[in-house]
Amino acid sequence: MTMSSQRISDQVRVIRSRKFLSEVETENIKIVVSERLGMVQIENEEQPTEPFLERSMAIEAAPPEEEDKDIDKLGESLLSQHVIYEGIPLDDRPILSKIPYSFKSRLTVNRVNEALSRIIVDYPEMTVEAVCHWAYVAASVIIIELGLEKHGKKKDKNHTKLPRWQRRLQNKIASLRANIGVITSYIRNPVGAKQRAVSPKHSCSPNTKLVKT
Repeated sequence: MTMSSQRISDQVRVIRSRKFLSEVETENIKIVVSERLGMVQIENEEQPTEPFLERSMAIEAAPPEEEDKDIDKLGESLLSQHVIYEGIPLDDRPILSKIPYSFKSRLTVNRVNEALSRIIVDYPEMTVEAVCHWAYVAASVIIIELGLEKHGKKKDKNHTKLPRWQRRLQNKIASLRANIGVITSYIRNPVGAKQRAVSPKHSCSPNTKLVKT
């Protein structure tokens, strides 16, 4: 089964972050892999190198110290975004851009999740609102790391309109008021109000007696 360099690099990061292997075991694996790569390179010296081998040889995993520094830097970005948006309702915050589905995005999400897991330890009381807040903060940092536009599409104008049930109720009230106005005008001045239209729901039958109040 052939594994791509991207998948190998991803698995190396997971193994290092979760410490599945000790440092001694990791060094032994490095030595064995280096020896095998050297043998393969000698055997295929006159043959063209496959693209996925070129990428795997070019990609070097970052040392643990540099990876920890990178996670700490992301933690600082998370806290910075936390200070900016703390106390602002989610509906009043800018809509974020959509994160593309790619290998780089997946790695960035994993790194931000690692940094976030170290921060939220200091926030034991995680309400639903707090979870939504930190999810928004993490998404903001991911977008910044990927170099994307922070603001997505603007909110739909219909978002600020009244609910449909409320608009229907207001329309019915307005229609009733208009019909009541027509009936009132007819009572006060039957001759001048004959030409005004009255809704069939509120029209008067010929035998109905109108009482003037």
